[in-house]
Amino acid sequence: MKTEIKKLKKLGANIQEVKDGLKLIGDWEDSYNEFHNLFTEITGVLYTSNFVQHPDFLKNLSSLGVLYTSNSIQHPDFLKNLTTLGELYTFNTVQHPDFLKNLSSLGELATSKSVQHPDFLKNLTSLGKLYTYKSVQHPDFLKNLTSLGLLYTSNSGQHPDFLKNLSSLGELYTSYSVQHSDFLKNVKRTFDLPFLYKDTILSFVHSTKVIDGITIHKTNRIGYNATEYVAVKGELSAHADTLKLALIDLRFKESDRNTTWLEDKTLESILSFEDSVLAYRCITGACSGGVSHFLRGIKEKKEYKIGEIIDLTKNEYGNKEFTSFFNKKIIQ
Repeated sequence: MKTEIKKLKKLGANIQEVKDGLKLIGDWEDSYNEFHNLFTEITGVLYTSNFVQHPDFLKNLSSLGVLYTSNSIQHPDFLKNLTTLGELYTFNTVQHPDFLKNLSSLGELATSKSVQHPDFLKNLTSLGKLYTYKSVQHPDFLKNLTSLGLLYTSNSGQHPDFLKNLSSLGELYTSYSVQHSDFLKNVKRTFDLPFLYKDTILSFVHSTKVIDGITIHKTNRIGYNATEYVAVKGELSAHADTLKLALIDLRFKESDRNTTWLEDKTLESILSFEDSVLAYRCITGACSGGVSHFLRGIKEKKEYKIGEIIDLTKNEYGNKEFTSFFNKKIIQ
């Protein structure tokens, strides 16, 4: 496989060797097609719109970030081994009932302007978001679905038995529609664990504990395998790859970017790791995802001098604003 990996890297593919094959970090490109049978995971997007795929294309793929398959007719065996999918966009399409038949968990399904076979995605039980506006769905479509984060079904007329087994729903958007009085009759308005719906994200909860009045859920997002921590305090919630970052993000939301606690600090002042991250985010407005990505590339310490933070973040987003915040006090 070493020869194939060299060729793929020359084509610009960011890949990792994983069990039973290769993982592509990023979107699929047509130039990778001759190596399709080597891949088991794709983190980014696969576009298959406006054409029909061969059933053996990417036959070993088990995990995919996003699939666009609009204006298409798919062979029932295309992606037959796929078990994890983040988002599926299948507009203007009629799908074979066995397409993606092994999929049980999906982050987002957009199937607007479509007519779906009643058995399409028949094994799906958990779904983050469903967009099905300008559509008429068969009453048995998604009949086994019990948990849904968001349903957007505007400009539609739904059969009273559509989603009849749904018991948990986070948000409902149904403007410009006339719904039957029995539509969603079994739904409760908020999720019961083991499902959690916060910040428009539907997650499966593996465990829960309370630390100093903050509820911590160890979860994975529906449609994804990676562990994620959700910190909840009152009406505020925060998601992150680690418990530490989730708690920092919650503090950031509570702070409303208040920087008064930093007014007496100098370049020689020492901050804990947690306060260092919070200070940088409060001053610069850097997002949690960007900060998390940056932290993965450095060796974490318990404490940092503010001057050291400035050096570490050189050429990173917000560095000039962070530096200016403390240099202004020196000038004063």
